[in-house]
This record gives sequence, C-alpha cells and structure tokens, in this order.
Amino acid sequence: PEKNKPTINIKEILKSGQFGQIKFADNGLHDNHIRFAVESKQDLELSGSMDDELVTDLLFYLLLHDQNPGKRLKAVKLLQNTQPAQETKMVLISALLTDSNPGIRLKSIRLLSTYKPGKIIQDACMKVLLEDENEAVRLSAMDIMEKAPTASMIPALQVVSVLDKNDFIRDRAQDLLRHFSMDVPNPRLEINS
Repeated sequence: PEKNKPTINIKEILKSGQFGQIKFADNGLHDNHIRFAVESKQDLELSGSMDDELVTDLLFYLLLHDQNPGKRLKAVKLLQNTQPAQETKMVLISALLTDSNPGIRLKSIRLLSTYKPGKIIQDACMKVLLEDENEAVRLSAMDIMEKAPTASMIPALQVVSVLDKNDFIRDRAQDLLRHFSMDVPNPRLEINS
C-alpha cells in the first residue's frame, strides 16, 4: 500500500453489509481495468483488472445482492472474462437458481456451460429444467445435461418429457430418456433365471 493511504478489508465490508450502493464508475473495460464507485460510511472508488480478487468479489456481490437488474447483468457479463473457478461457478449457480431476471439466469447458465458438467451443475440444471418458467433457460439446462447424462436425471427427464409446455423441450427430454433406455436396464423388470 502507498504511504498515507488507508488499507481496507473489502471482504469484511462486504460480509458486514456496510455498503450502501456499488456503481460501475465507467462504461466498460479500459486497459483491462474495471472501476467501481462504492458508497459506504466513507465513499470509495476502486479499480482493478479481472485478475484481481477484489474485482471478482465486488462482481459476485453485485450479481447476488444488487437490486438493479442492469448492474447484475453487467456483473455476470464481466464475469465471463474471468478464469473459471470454483467460487465463480457457485456464484453463477446461485444467480441461476435465485435471480428473478430471466436475462441474468440465461447469461449465468450459458457461462456455466463452459464448466465441466459435474454433479452440482447437473443438479442445478435439473432444478431449472423442472422449475424455471423461461424456455431459453430450460433449453440451456438441457444442453448442459446432454453433455454428460447420468441416471440420476431420469426422474426429472420423465416429468419434463410429459409435462413441459414446450414441445421441443419435451422431445429433447424423450430423446435423452431413449439414450438411457439403451444403456440402463429397467429396474422394474424382474429377470427370472
């Protein structure tokens, strides 16, 4: 830190909820830096590159907690410039499952599609497929599920293949179920020897 400049533990301020408002201080990346104007008990202006932990922490905070959908959308768009990381994945899943704005959910799930589709992502996709009202978000969930299908998906796919309002989504669920019917014996069938 430079002389006479106070050091600030931004994570502690984030956790304590002392921020009044966080704004983007400019309209885009300049020299690969993002600038924030932060209202708290003392006004701050912070900037850093996408590699800075502080910047990603502020983007996570905006995505998960800001009331303004424009700021949340900008935060999720900027997160696509970060290196895939476990913490980023968890924040994207949280936004996917909880954000009221379908554009933010769609951007979140599209970013999640760049990750290896492990159990956490697949579970989130099944929940989205069953519960999200937005067809584009559900289709994106189906895209991820098709990358690495597992037998745990079968109950969700069975429901979607019958009840989804979108014909295309129902057809894709049925196609994926056919994939399982070739690979997995029906547990309800008894084999007599």
